[in-house]
Amino acid sequence: MSLNKILVTGATGRLGANVVKQALDNGYQVRALRIPNDPKSFKLNAFDIEVVVGDLRDAKLCHQLLEGVEGVIHTANILGPPGGMSDAEFFDINVKGTFHVLEAARRNDHLQHLIFASTDGVYAKYPPGGVEEPIREDEMPRRPAGWYTLSKSMGEELCDGY
Repeated sequence: MSLNKILVTGATGRLGANVVKQALDNGYQVRALRIPNDPKSFKLNAFDIEVVVGDLRDAKLCHQLLEGVEGVIHTANILGPPGGMSDAEFFDINVKGTFHVLEAARRNDHLQHLIFASTDGVYAKYPPGGVEEPIREDEMPRRPAGWYTLSKSMGEELCDGY
């Protein structure tokens, strides 16, 4: 069974916008999530896609986002708490938001694939001086350093648990 419609979270980000373009180029229908008041929302103007404005901290929205999609590419995250954002808000967006996506996915009978975009930064301290190529996720322990890489590592743990 092939995928027809996918959800891309974080669709205006560097990775997300490229994923949207690639998906369209490969014949997929795309539902894209962007945050309210996103200064990068213009990145989606050139695409014929369904754009949903919302926040992954809203569990009900996450369930609605996954209705009718067969695949999810979860790229949404915040790189670090920007000025005015508390550490708790940052945690809720990156970690609890991923939890909400996974919970919605678990309850979606039609979902075939979920891809979680992490970062090689979760291996930043291994070995000392940097990561040797290639990264072997099955052999290298995650050693995040900082809020962003910690939130990504926690997202990976959530995915592993599901």
